[in-house]
Amino acid sequence: MNDNSSRRGGVQLCEEAVLKEKMEGIGRLARRISHDLNNIVTIIKGNADLLQMIASKESHLAKYISAIIAACNRASSLSSQLSLLNEKKGFQPMPVDLNRLLEGMELKIRELLAIGVELELDLEPSLWKFMGDQRTIEDIVVNLVNNACDAMGDGGLLRITSSNLELAIDPSDSDINFHRKGKWVVFSVRDNGKGIDKSIMNRIFEPFFTTKEKGEADGLGLSRVYGLVKAAEGFIRVESEPKKGTAFIIYFPAL
Repeated sequence: MNDNSSRRGGVQLCEEAVLKEKMEGIGRLARRISHDLNNIVTIIKGNADLLQMIASKESHLAKYISAIIAACNRASSLSSQLSLLNEKKGFQPMPVDLNRLLEGMELKIRELLAIGVELELDLEPSLWKFMGDQRTIEDIVVNLVNNACDAMGDGGLLRITSSNLELAIDPSDSDINFHRKGKWVVFSVRDNGKGIDKSIMNRIFEPFFTTKEKGEADGLGLSRVYGLVKAAEGFIRVESEPKKGTAFIIYFPAL
């Protein structure tokens, strides 16, 4: 293998390590904020509930108390979403048959698609199994499908694939950033939507990062996906080209 290929492999490994460290730090911060925020909101809402019980409905304070309670409920919802970044929370690993899971989710996936978006499933017939939590994998699928639908709008092609991959060489000798040689179950979600600009590619997994208008999304979907993939000891790659589409490719270590 030539020096250029070796250098590319080294750069990719370095970028993956930097992203992993960055996301772990962000995840720890988000979980700490979630814990502290939840404690504060609980106190505020508790007192607001008491005030609501004391104040009559005709009181000029009633609408302000209701506004406080509504804001507390929104903050509590946000806190719950932040806590989901704890990728190991509720994780119950067991052998996962990805094909069976995807086939069982097909109707749900189609319900998520906008009119004009076609679904194509291309599944490896003799797919290996991997250790994971079924609920977690379902969350990954739903989040990636939603992300693809947002990118395509009212028309396009959503392609979901599964395949087996055996890597017989060391990661340092590969142009693809694998963590180790061995067998992998590969799962991909591809769309032909607007694509992701290179200038924001390294931020798409950050909590609350979104390109949507304010109020349209919480920006936690891809962060959640990243954490869940790591919980299953897998890793994720993104291939995208503006105006042509995006592919999220996930690798799970096969049994």
